[in-house]
Amino acid sequence: MNEVVRFDPTTLGIILVAGVVSHLILLVLGKKYDTLAFLLGAFFVFAPLSAAILVPGVEYIKYLRVYTSVLMVAVVVLFYRSWHLGVTSMTFLVWTTVYCGAVVWGPDPMGGALVKGFFFVVVLAGLFMASNIRSFDHLRLVLRITALFSAIWIFMVPAGFAMGAASFFYGRLMAWGLNSNRLGHELAAMLIIAMTVALYDTSKVWRLFGYATGAGYAMVIAMTGSRASLGMAVLAGVCLTLPLVRRPGVFIGAWTAAGLIGATVLHFASSEASERLGDLDLGTRFTEWQYGLGLWRSSPVFGVGWALDPESPRAASANLHSIYLQTLAETGVLGLGFLLIILSIVVFRAIALHRQAFGDQFRDHALRQV
Repeated sequence: MNEVVRFDPTTLGIILVAGVVSHLILLVLGKKYDTLAFLLGAFFVFAPLSAAILVPGVEYIKYLRVYTSVLMVAVVVLFYRSWHLGVTSMTFLVWTTVYCGAVVWGPDPMGGALVKGFFFVVVLAGLFMASNIRSFDHLRLVLRITALFSAIWIFMVPAGFAMGAASFFYGRLMAWGLNSNRLGHELAAMLIIAMTVALYDTSKVWRLFGYATGAGYAMVIAMTGSRASLGMAVLAGVCLTLPLVRRPGVFIGAWTAAGLIGATVLHFASSEASERLGDLDLGTRFTEWQYGLGLWRSSPVFGVGWALDPESPRAASANLHSIYLQTLAETGVLGLGFLLIILSIVVFRAIALHRQAFGDQFRDHALRQV
């Protein structure tokens, strides 16, 4: 039996009024600043909120997330009239099209098209956002606005404790209905933005802002005990700081000291989360991985199109806890091979920039490439 979605008139009215006001503000700010930058910042707020089931009005926020992505694409196509994509972006867009289009031979083409269609729009919006960055000053502005909007989550976690919407489950932090892994993944993306501002911005005030918010994100991520989130943040941190390295010993020492300090603080804050991060046993993922490999074996070349969650009462994507295995199961060896080629292109282009550029110019070029 289908569920009837009920909308609270008061909440809906508030959101509609806020939407009208937001559009008016965008029109005013758009005369001086990049509208896309504000939309990107809004997306960084709406994306995690749309999955936070304890946030009032979450059923509306889901639509706001989708609307923000669609609006970004519409602004580029209808107003900026600039949709040129570079080689790397175009290649990634082709892979995304293949990945999303694979639902055609999946178990539920219509349901899969709806779910993956949202993903496609988000990717397209991100690529258009990157392609419309025309200068290093413009890039810094986009990063500042995104970091500023994202900082709301620095306050959301303590607010969750104050309002009874955050707690530790088996020693791992959960907040606003986001499980530990989802919370960690969302904040890892925000931490990468904060680190970029901290390392590359020309303003001391903004760099301090980046370091302060980045430290907050890092602590929350550690308390979630999410190994994938921590790995994502550390890998991004190494890639961001590597171009600035002049003395390898200082680089290694700084990262080692930061790791030891973080591990010590986390041990006293949540010993369970600390043990979880140090536990290299991946046995908790074997069930999902075996399921994903089973799907791939059933169609090794083209994949199954859309991996469904066998435990969900309705059609929903399975979380295989590995983007590579997810790609392999849904698009086969062809889709995974395509993805690996894209990643190789990014790496080789980054190496080429490293060889060609130097000094501050290199840092800016490397930042844009990332």
